[in-house]
Amino acid sequence: MIERGFWRGFAPLLAFYGATALTVQIDLYMIAPLGAGASSAFLTLTRVAALDLVLMAATGAVASVLVAKARFSGHTGEIVPQICRLASLIGAGAGALGCLVYRDFIAAVTGGEEIAAIASSAIVWFGLLSPFRFFVNVCSFVLHALGDGSAVVRWKTFAVVAKIVGNWFFIDAMGYGFAGCFISNFVIAGISSIWSFRRVRSHGVALFGAPQWTYARAFLRCTALEAQRLLWPQLAMSISVILVSAPWIGLVDYHRVDAFSAGQILILFVLTPMTALTRFFALRLAGLSRRQTSEMVWTLWIRGTPAAFGAGVVLFVASEWLGRAVYRQEGAWWYALVEALALSLPIRYVANVMRAVLHSRASFAPAAASDSLASWWIALPLLALGLFLDEPRIAYLSLLAPEAFCALWLTRQMPFSIRLGAARFLRRLLNDGRISVRLFFLDPDAATASISIPSQAPARRRRSGGNRRSQRDGVLLLLRRHRP
Repeated sequence: MIERGFWRGFAPLLAFYGATALTVQIDLYMIAPLGAGASSAFLTLTRVAALDLVLMAATGAVASVLVAKARFSGHTGEIVPQICRLASLIGAGAGALGCLVYRDFIAAVTGGEEIAAIASSAIVWFGLLSPFRFFVNVCSFVLHALGDGSAVVRWKTFAVVAKIVGNWFFIDAMGYGFAGCFISNFVIAGISSIWSFRRVRSHGVALFGAPQWTYARAFLRCTALEAQRLLWPQLAMSISVILVSAPWIGLVDYHRVDAFSAGQILILFVLTPMTALTRFFALRLAGLSRRQTSEMVWTLWIRGTPAAFGAGVVLFVASEWLGRAVYRQEGAWWYALVEALALSLPIRYVANVMRAVLHSRASFAPAAASDSLASWWIALPLLALGLFLDEPRIAYLSLLAPEAFCALWLTRQMPFSIRLGAARFLRRLLNDGRISVRLFFLDPDAATASISIPSQAPARRRRSGGNRRSQRDGVLLLLRRHRP
């Protein structure tokens, strides 16, 4: 059962994600009047600095889970200082790397001297900004894990207002132009660093001293795995943009390209709550025992999947209205994208709950492997095939099939009790008892165990004979109809 205070902290976390996305929109809006090349330069610099954004997201995710686990074990005072110092060092390294290579990389990517010159004018400020951004970001997630998320949201609200004022002052009043946006970011990040430092200190945590190798190794390993999980889909998305716009694959027209571009904005809007839910569930599951985790996962599936299905139905029905009223899109490519996204929402929710279970156990490798494989070996081939055949429904199976694969892959990584709950969950989703579900669990210790769930009888466990051998823990779902 979910206790009354379970959802305490989710609203601040969701608001934090929303405010972060809003800040980027404010920058883009206030830079646009500078000229035709300003918006392109901002998007180019943001795209080139994708590694910084991925590392920031990874450090925040790992920090929140490790701090939540340390909070239950009473080691917060040891873990938090190590995490904050390491995040700042990672940010300093990313900033130094950006100052060295981003200028040449931008020139190679844009191919235009004007856009490259505009973007290059802000690279130094972008590099100086990185350590402060990383520190503020990781402190925000630490405070969320410590139950102080409402303070983070209050400060983030102030920072958004200060960002508007700072952009006006440095871009327009002082006349720094495009670089003024990043000077404003630097000043606000510095002030936010001071606030974050004082706020974390108020929880009795000291942030001075050098990182210890034991903590550094564990944190960096988890961060690298989570960064891999976030980076490979980003690279796959960049290749998707190239494929959609490529004249050598399928029939290229502006309907296809515009629908894809507008769809990415819709996907970002729809999936932001999913991302916040995954982070929140990982925080809540971090201090639970295996049995409590199994019960909680079962409850989250039962209560959350119908809500995700309902959201998908609303999105499916509203596809035409969204296209005409909001995104100015219509046609087969737009409808296929929105419908595939709507159908994927319940599957994404189920998979995200399992991702949260793995993250709560600091097990980042399985989620990274599933997302990487799904992006490169399922999503991209389906998109390319659909573009080549000029079939939008095949192309946008790339939104649905990868998540189904991830759900099956992550099920293999779940403990036995959670997989048993998944079988019961699947049984409840099936209709009127005509279908039974049989799961064969490969015991990693030796024997092969199987569970049969008949539609009219309770679950029973029986062990089959066979040679004892060591095999990887897995699950195979077999659906068969009852015969009279």
